[in-house]
Amino acid sequence: MKTKVQYEKAYLYTEMDDMDVSYFIHYQVKTLIQAFEDLKKYIAKKKKEQKNCPNLYNFQISTNVRHKFSIG
Repeated sequence: MKTKVQYEKAYLYTEMDDMDVSYFIHYQVKTLIQAFEDLKKYIAKKKKEQKNCPNLYNFQISTNVRHKFSIG
C-alpha cells in the first residue's frame, strides 16, 4: 500500500508544480532501486538454499553406478 500512496503523491506533486516530472522520475528511480535490492536478496537466499541442499541428482547417479557393479 505504501507504494501506491507514494505514486499518487508523485503524480499530484507533478500536476501541482506546472507538470514538473522530476517528482515522478524520482519515485520511479527509487522504486527500481528497491526492486533491484529485493532481487539481489532473493537470489542470495536461493543460492544459499541450493548450497545447503544435497544434490540428489548426483546421489542417484553414484547409487546407480554402485548398484550396477554389485550386480554385474
